[in-house]
Parts: sequence; C-alpha cells; structure tokens
Amino acid sequence: MNLLRMLFQEFKIQNPRLYNNILPDKKSQMSVSDFLDKIKNETTDTLQENYFKNRQRTSTKNGIPKVDAVVLFLKALQNNGVEYLQDLQTAFYNSKLENNIKSIPGQNSGISLKYFYMFSGFKDLIKPDRMILSFLKDRFNKSFNHDEALVLLMETAVNLSKELGMEITPAFLDNKIWYYQRSKII
Repeated sequence: MNLLRMLFQEFKIQNPRLYNNILPDKKSQMSVSDFLDKIKNETTDTLQENYFKNRQRTSTKNGIPKVDAVVLFLKALQNNGVEYLQDLQTAFYNSKLENNIKSIPGQNSGISLKYFYMFSGFKDLIKPDRMILSFLKDRFNKSFNHDEALVLLMETAVNLSKELGMEITPAFLDNKIWYYQRSKII
C-alpha cells in the first residue's frame, strides 16, 4: 500500500503512530470517510497523474490500477466500521474485512492487509513478501510459506529481545530484512 502512503503525503496527513504505540485523539485524525470524501470527485486518471504519478496495476493478469485498489481498500475499511486508528484493534479480528480486502483484484494473498496493519502500528506482524521469503530461503536453504515466515520472525524477535535486553519486533526485523534484500538488488 505504498500508494496509500503517497496519498497521505499529498494530502499532508501524518501517521502519528509510526514510531510509538500512543493513539492520537480521534479529533486529530482524518476519518476514512472524510478521506474518501476528499477524493470522491477525482477520476482514476487524475489520481494516477496528479497524486500518485503511478499507472501500475495490482497484477499483470486481470489487475486493476493500484489507485483503484487503494480506493476499494478504503471503502472496505469504511464498510466494516473502521474510521480511525482506534477501530483497527477490533478490525484485526474481522474476517469479513479480511475477505473484503482479499476480494480486491491483486490482493487475494492478504499481504497488503498485513502491511497496512504494520504501517498502522501492529508491531507483531510482518509482510511476508518476496523479499522476506527470498531472504529466509537463502539463509535456511528451504522455502517458507507466509505463516511459517511470520512464526519464524516472531520467534527470532523474542529470542533477540532476550539476548540483547531490548525490544526487537517482527516488524523491525521485516524492515531490516527488506532493506538488506533491496540493497542486494540495486
């Protein structure tokens, strides 16, 4: 959902939870409905050209523009009662929301939803994308599925936290692994 982050930047919406666990007061947040209202008159082309500078699709086969996926994602949140960060704690266990997100073309793996939760401050999650799975395969000479990768990074985070005497989260490991893998590509 990097496109969502870009749209946040365009509308100068800050993510106050990026580096701490304190939820800001709802009055200081923009609701999902207000956000959708801000972009309701924009066409896909306008969002692609003027806000995202991105014409990518969610997948090469039967994908939709990523901009449209972001709007559908936001509408799924709205339709499932998620308006503010405070609503995410209960939404995390909402299988209807998860199914709504997974029904968006190109989102059926649920990786984007996990990434969204991570970006929203859920530190015990990872986004088991190709970078993470590739790193684990290189290290262990074996393939991991998404759930196995999550368990492995959760266990590693717990062990490192004990060993180092400081909090290491799966999301932190995910971030460091992703940047390490990216540096190998560039």
